[in-house]
Amino acid sequence: MGYNSGFNATTGSYNVGIGNNAIGLGVLTGDKNTAVGIQAGYDLTSGNHNVMMGHNAGVNVTTGTYNTILGASAGDVLTTGSNNIIIGKEAAASAAGVSNEITLGNASITDVRIPGVGFYIDGGNVGIDIASPRAPLHVAPQHGASDAINVLISQYRPNIVLEDLSGSAVDFQFFVESNVLEIRHGDASTDTKLASEAMSIDSSGTVTATAYEGNGSALTGVMGFGADIGGSVDLNTYTTNGYFHQNANSNASSGSNYPVALAGMLAVQADGNMVYQKYQTYNGGGSYQRTKYSSTWYAWDKIRDSGNDAVAAAGGGGSDEIFWENGQNVTTNYTITNGKNAMSAGPITINSGVTVTVGTGETWTVV
Repeated sequence: MGYNSGFNATTGSYNVGIGNNAIGLGVLTGDKNTAVGIQAGYDLTSGNHNVMMGHNAGVNVTTGTYNTILGASAGDVLTTGSNNIIIGKEAAASAAGVSNEITLGNASITDVRIPGVGFYIDGGNVGIDIASPRAPLHVAPQHGASDAINVLISQYRPNIVLEDLSGSAVDFQFFVESNVLEIRHGDASTDTKLASEAMSIDSSGTVTATAYEGNGSALTGVMGFGADIGGSVDLNTYTTNGYFHQNANSNASSGSNYPVALAGMLAVQADGNMVYQKYQTYNGGGSYQRTKYSSTWYAWDKIRDSGNDAVAAAGGGGSDEIFWENGQNVTTNYTITNGKNAMSAGPITINSGVTVTVGTGETWTVV
């Protein structure tokens, strides 16, 4: 119907052409085509089961089949492709022979909206239940407090890759396997599991990593390194978890509540109203420990070991336990532990320049 509509139709059957030159040029042998509009389906030959509506809709289709083309000059690139849906003014297929493609709108269309299901595309950004997405993928927040899942990936060995396109940058991947979340790095251009594992977290909460940077002082519940202890500092003020270094004997001397006036490392562990301190001297002179309960600090005790065993078990020949032994020369400054008395078997020589400090109310007996 219309000037030159179906002008060259020969053996084709069940075709409908409405409009000036609709299916007007090609030697039509195809069946069951519908073309409505000026020059709609103009070049159609052996193509069949096509629907073309609009001025110049599918104007260059020849042998393509099962195409649906709606709009002025829609699908004008398509020639031999099949099973395409092309809708909109000047909506163009990606190639003349492309098949199984959906094209909505022309290059001027920048937004796609399906309000009923909350799906939006705005300038290349995809919004889920948000009409103006601000990122390539923007998922709207849940309405009110909710533990509902926002994004769900259901897959065997699910993973997400973050590909950094800036030069020779390293790419990262979140990869789940055997109840372990791995953070991997490598080259994402391989389109597979990245080569190297940086760290992992298993289902029990155990974190495994190849390196740790920083002193951990900002972490809670973890023994990290805090700031160095300065001069004139009271160790009673250290009641939070951590390791604290005293790097000068003079600072220890000017401070208070040290077990000895020596540089060393203070370790603190706290739980509720209980605090546990351990002080290890820098020169191998020994380690000390004390505790605090509620508001009361208890005296330092020296930790006895093979190098500091002033109260070693008695020895002797065979199974005898007769003799206690101690050294004869004091070679390093020593302070009797606060609130303690000391005893040595003499004679004892105190080397030149070495000091033994006996506090008020304490005694050192040499027998």
